[in-house]
Amino acid sequence: WEGKFFVSGAFSDRVLASLSVAGQEQGEGFGTNRVSGKDIVHEDYLSVRGRLVFKVTDNFEIELAPYYNELDSSNAAVNGVPKGARPATANGGLFFDLTPAPPANFTTKPRDAYYNAEPIYRFEETGASLTMTYDHDNFELVSITNYNESDALIGGDIDTTDAIGWAIAFVPGGVNGTNPTVNFAASYDYPEFLSQEIRLTSTGDGPLQWVVGAYYQDSTDAYDPIGVYLTPHQPRWSHQGDIDIAAYAQSIVGSVTLEALGIYAQLNYEVTDRLNLTVGARHNDEEKDHYGEVYVNTSWPTGATPFRAIRIDNDDSWTTPTWHLSASYDFEHAMVYASYNTGFKSGAYNVSSPSAPGPVEEELVDSYEIGFKSDLLDGRLRLNGNVFYWQTDDMQFGVLSEVTGTAILQNAAEAEAKGLELELTYLPTEGMTLFANLGWIDSEYTSFPNYVGRPPQVDENGNPIGGTAVTPLDVEGEPVIKSPEHTISVGMFYEHPVGDGMTLEFNLDVTHKGEAYNDIEHTDTLKQDSYALANASVGLRIPRNDRVYKITAWGRNLADETVLVGGSSVFNTQRARYNSPRTYGVRFSVDF
Repeated sequence: WEGKFFVSGAFSDRVLASLSVAGQEQGEGFGTNRVSGKDIVHEDYLSVRGRLVFKVTDNFEIELAPYYNELDSSNAAVNGVPKGARPATANGGLFFDLTPAPPANFTTKPRDAYYNAEPIYRFEETGASLTMTYDHDNFELVSITNYNESDALIGGDIDTTDAIGWAIAFVPGGVNGTNPTVNFAASYDYPEFLSQEIRLTSTGDGPLQWVVGAYYQDSTDAYDPIGVYLTPHQPRWSHQGDIDIAAYAQSIVGSVTLEALGIYAQLNYEVTDRLNLTVGARHNDEEKDHYGEVYVNTSWPTGATPFRAIRIDNDDSWTTPTWHLSASYDFEHAMVYASYNTGFKSGAYNVSSPSAPGPVEEELVDSYEIGFKSDLLDGRLRLNGNVFYWQTDDMQFGVLSEVTGTAILQNAAEAEAKGLELELTYLPTEGMTLFANLGWIDSEYTSFPNYVGRPPQVDENGNPIGGTAVTPLDVEGEPVIKSPEHTISVGMFYEHPVGDGMTLEFNLDVTHKGEAYNDIEHTDTLKQDSYALANASVGLRIPRNDRVYKITAWGRNLADETVLVGGSSVFNTQRARYNSPRTYGVRFSVDF
C-alpha cells in the first residue's frame, strides 16, 4: 500500500500551518535471495513534513519547516545476476559461461540474487529549515537556514554468491545486533549538516535587475567504522557507534569535514523591450579536513590484537570562480536565447579508503546552449528546443574498492558531449493534452589515461573463459557510460465529463531509450539494449459538496520490461541492478 495525506489551515490571519505525510509498505519483494529464500528488492518509507508561517508584519515573514524521513529497503544493496553470467564454484563471484553445471538453485531471474548475508538499507534523517523574508519597495531580503542529521545502515553480500567470501554491512551508532553470516560491517553516518544563505534581490522598476548573495556550509561525513572479515564470524556492535575493532580482520575509520563559502551576484539588463542580457558570477571557496585510520587484527579470528597500520590526517582547499552569460530576444510569440556557463565540483577525499591517493581534484565544466521557446496557435501549441555542447576537465569517476567494495573517486578523464532537445505540448481539443520530448546526445571520453578496468577473461578467439581480469585499458573515444544516444517520450492526458459533475481522466506515457553501457569496459553482460517503458492510468473524479473524491486504476511498466539500471565489476565478479517489474494498483483520494 501507499498513502499520502496533506492538510493546511490558519490559526489566525498571521499564523498559517500545513502538514504532509507520505508512506509506503511494499509487502512482498520483487526478487528472492536464492540462498535463504527470503524476499529482496523491496522498499518501505515514511516522510513527514511540516510548515509553520508567521506573518510578523505586512512585509516580514518567518517560515519554519521541520521534516523527518525514514527508508527501509533492500534496493540500494541488491545486486542481481547479469544476463549470461553463471555462478562461481568458490569465492569467485559470477563468472561468464562457466563450464561446470550450475547448482540446482541457480536462476537467471534478474532480480534474484545469491547472498550469505541478507541485503538491507535503512536510512533516517531529521532536519528543519528556517526562512525569513523581508519585502521592501525596491528589494527583497531572504535568509535560509538548514540543519540536518542523518545516518544509514547498509548490508549486502559483495561477491553476490553463496560462497563464503565477502559480505558488507554499514552499521550506524545506536544499533545493537548480531548476524553470524555478515562478513563486512561499517557505519556510514552524517553527523551534522548546517547551511546558511542570505540573498538580496531587486524588486523595483527599471531596466536593471540584480541578485547578490552568500552561501555557507559546514558538514561532516564519516564511516565509523568499516570492518572487514572474510569468514562467518560474530560481529560485536555496541551503542553510539562504539564498535569493537577487534571483531574484524580489518577496520577503517574515516571522516571528512567540509567548510564552504560561496558569494554570488547576477545582473539582468533590459536593453530594449525585446533584448535582455544577463551576467552572473560566483566565487567558490571550499576547505576539507580528512582523517582516516586503518586497523589490522593480526590474530583474527581466534584472537584480538589489532594495531593501527595507517593513520592519515590532512586537508586541502579549492578556490574557483564560476560564470554565467546569456542573452535572449523576444518575438511576438517566441523567444530565442544563448548561454554560456561554467560549473564546479569540489575536490574530494575517499573516506572509505584512507590509503587511496588523494585528494581527488576539482571537476570543471564549460557548457554552451542555444535555444528557443514558443507559444503558438493561440496558446494551444508550445514548442521548445535547444542544442548544447559541454566539456569537462578532471572528471570525477567512481570505481569500486577491491578491499571494501565501496566507491573510490578518482580524476579519471576529460569528456565532451553535444546534443539537442525538443519539447512539444499540444492541445488539439478541449480536455486533451498531447506531449512529446526528443533528446539526442553524442558523448565521449576525450582523454582517459591510466584507466584500470575489469573486463571478462577471454581465450585467443575472444570467447569468455570465466572471471574478470584487472587490465589497463585505452577508452579514449568511447561513449560516456549510462548515456543513451537518444531518448523519446510521448504521451497524452484526456479528461471527459460523464454527467452529474463527474469527470473521467486518462493518462498514457511511453518512453523509449537507446542502448547504453553501464561500465567503461563495454561488457556485454552490463549492456542495456534499447527499450520502451509504458505507464497508464484511468480515474474518475467525483465532486460532492466541498469535497472531491477520486478513484484511479494505474499501471507502471505495462509490458514488464527488464531494464539494467546499474552494474559493476569487482572482486572477480559482476553485479547488476534492475528496474521494478510491472506494477499496478488502485488509488483513492479525497480533497477537502
